[in-house]
Amino acid sequence: MRIERAFALVALLSTLALGAEPTAEDQARAAAAMGKVAFDAGDFTVAVARYQEAWRLKPVPGLLFNIGQSFRRAGNSTEALVFFRRYLETSPSEDQVASTEALIHDIERTQSQLREVRTRELKLDETRVALARAEAKNASQRLELELAARKATAPPEPLLTQRWWFWAGLGVLVAGAATATAVATAPRPFTPTWPDINAR
Repeated sequence: MRIERAFALVALLSTLALGAEPTAEDQARAAAAMGKVAFDAGDFTVAVARYQEAWRLKPVPGLLFNIGQSFRRAGNSTEALVFFRRYLETSPSEDQVASTEALIHDIERTQSQLREVRTRELKLDETRVALARAEAKNASQRLELELAARKATAPPEPLLTQRWWFWAGLGVLVAGAATATAVATAPRPFTPTWPDINAR
């Protein structure tokens, strides 16, 4: 395969060197060869672009498989499935059908597992949120109970007879009443009048 890719590149360069216009097939082979080089180097994004360019120039069914593989290795399983299924529509050999269907099955199983993991993570997040809300509600109820307990243990208001101003006011009233009583019951001084004087 490497010899074929090298040959395709050499043929394209030779065509360009001779001044002849490269055919679409020559360009497709060169693009596919560059796609393979990028794929082998691990640059799957470039591989996708080169294989798609080759497909546009000459739609060879095998390129669909290569594009699917590049998408799969790039981590884009959704696009990989699209191109693998398109490849199966081209009626490849039984071996290629079996290997492609195995890849499709593997991708679908992985996607299903990822969905299950995401569902579990979502449920776990929902549980965490519910627990946080319950904890916040419990903390609020604890605070309310603590405040109620503080009010219940607060010292009671002193009785009226335990207030200083009550006794001060009572003292003033008693003093005033005693003074009024003393004034009211005190003997009145005798003031002589003319008839009293004449009578003597």
